Amino acid sequence: MKKSKNRLADLFTHIGVVIVIIVALLPVIWLLMTSFKKPVDVYAMPPKIIFSPTLENYVTLFVERNFLHYLKNSIVVSFFATFICVFLGALVSYVLSRYRIKKKENIAFWFLSLRMLPPIAVILPYYLLFRNLGLLDSRTALILVDITITLPFSVWMMKGFFEEVPIEYEEAAMVDGCTRFQSFLRIILPLVRPGLAATAVFSLIFTWNEFLFALILSGEGAKTLPVGVTGFVTFEGIKWGLLAAGGIFIIAPILIASLFIQKNLIRGLTFGGIK
Repeated sequence: MKKSKNRLADLFTHIGVVIVIIVALLPVIWLLMTSFKKPVDVYAMPPKIIFSPTLENYVTLFVERNFLHYLKNSIVVSFFATFICVFLGALVSYVLSRYRIKKKENIAFWFLSLRMLPPIAVILPYYLLFRNLGLLDSRTALILVDITITLPFSVWMMKGFFEEVPIEYEEAAMVDGCTRFQSFLRIILPLVRPGLAATAVFSLIFTWNEFLFALILSGEGAKTLPVGVTGFVTFEGIKWGLLAAGGIFIIAPILIASLFIQKNLIRGLTFGGIK
């Protein structure tokens, strides 16, 4: 009786997992299928599941549109911002987790509270600041903004990872002749590598998908992919094929990066979960 109940529970669990996976993947599958459809197939009613695939939308993106420029901007902005966020975040979170600083919990909360601010509340000050500095429509402005809004998350996330590493490891390294910074580089960073990987992926997702600041602070010169694909929504109508192809290019890099560091990502997300 008990075994049959367990089997029934397992069955419902598996059914639930399958349903969640299907619901999560349906929009991506629809996006992928639409990106290979001709306009006549996109607007067909009822929607066509079986159709003749074409690369027309992807060719149009790179030949007739300025899509390659948007892609380059997104890569430069997101990767520079992510690298700086992980680098500075590791240093700041290590200091907060190891050094005795007066009211350091308040400092940590202040870092996190910066992430809670709605972007629309600070967009005007940023616009005026970068206009006065002559940085409007520049990658530098977008990188600085992305660092500002993503660094607090990086600090908050990595602080927990450093706190889980026993301080005795560093003390043993310093007894053997390492300085504090050398023990940080040679001992602590390798131990929290899964956490760094998880932080890097989430930071990359935030910076890669950032839309509002890129929309307001950039023109054609620094426009990124999320803003660039909005050009397919016109007064004449929505160019669904081009929009879907652009969406695939937005999704693909994050998906590929996550798959490459999947093991470290999973370990990083559970690193501070057990005490």
